[in-house]
Amino acid sequence: MTQDAIFLTTPLTAVSRPKRRRRWIELTLALVITPIAAVECLRRIGPDSGLAEIRDDQVGIVLDAWSSETRVVDTPGYRAYWPWFQEVHVVDKSPNALLFQGNSAVSVNHVPRLLIRARDGSSFWFEEVTLQYALRVERAAEVLDDSGGGEAFKGEFLRCHARAILRDEFGRFVAGDSARPEFVARATRASLERMNAALERHGIEVLEVSSPKPAFDKGYEDLINRRKLANQESEALRAQIATFADRGRLREDNVRRSKDAELLTLEGNLAQDIGKAERERVRALSEADIVYAERLSHGRIAKAEKELQASVLATKFRGLAEDARTRADALLAHGSGAVRAALVDGLGRIAFQIVPYSRDSAPKRIEYETPSPKP
Repeated sequence: MTQDAIFLTTPLTAVSRPKRRRRWIELTLALVITPIAAVECLRRIGPDSGLAEIRDDQVGIVLDAWSSETRVVDTPGYRAYWPWFQEVHVVDKSPNALLFQGNSAVSVNHVPRLLIRARDGSSFWFEEVTLQYALRVERAAEVLDDSGGGEAFKGEFLRCHARAILRDEFGRFVAGDSARPEFVARATRASLERMNAALERHGIEVLEVSSPKPAFDKGYEDLINRRKLANQESEALRAQIATFADRGRLREDNVRRSKDAELLTLEGNLAQDIGKAERERVRALSEADIVYAERLSHGRIAKAEKELQASVLATKFRGLAEDARTRADALLAHGSGAVRAALVDGLGRIAFQIVPYSRDSAPKRIEYETPSPKP
């Protein structure tokens, strides 16, 4: 049998199966290739390529025109999107340094030096001030709306706010204070806080502000140097005063310890003296009790003797009173005769002594001699 005969004898169903299978394969390939071809055509016709590269120092913002949504992509790599319907913008997120130096602007991150007007009216400047700043990744969409893509956010917003705020904060002091570390640190901290508050809505964060060193005119520099020398001498004197004060406190502590020891000794001696005095008081009380008992006994005896003497004298004077009363009664009864009798009786008991006297008949002085008592 020939091949034609074999072909004619083959069933019709066996011939149609491969054709149907080939049609399904062709349809599937068409469905896969058609979108790819459409995307490629759109990519070649339009300005967008449909594939965006996001580096590790960039952040991507996907704008969807169909759903009006905005997504922030922070993962490095390639990002596919639909041209004409989507846009992908990349913004630099790496830390940057804004330098204030020189007399003219060199680049977007190199601007003229910072001139300051102090509170006292004098002027000074900083030869170099550096601001470290970076994009706030979570605010990348707002940054895109505010400034645009790429490095557009590094334009006027940061420079204007930074220059104005630094001038304001460092201008709060007099020129001499701007060289003191504590004032510089205070102004730097306040500037950092104010800049972050002002730039927060623009999606920019200031990470660090260098501590600048101010520069002055030659004459003012000499004054500052002399002031520094005076401050150094003052610090040396303060150190000496502190040393003397420490020595004084040490000496005072030594004296206090010595006096405390003396006080303890005196307190011990006082306690001993108090003990002795207490014992002496007890002894004196005992002796006083004994003397009191003796005096009381003697007093009682003396009282008895005096009472006896008083009784005797009372009896005696009672008799004398009776005699006086008797005489008074006799005087009352006999009158002046009794008085004269008493006078005669008294005169009878008086002794007279007569001494012969022969002197000048006309004496110029009188001599008086007391006669010796009668034996």
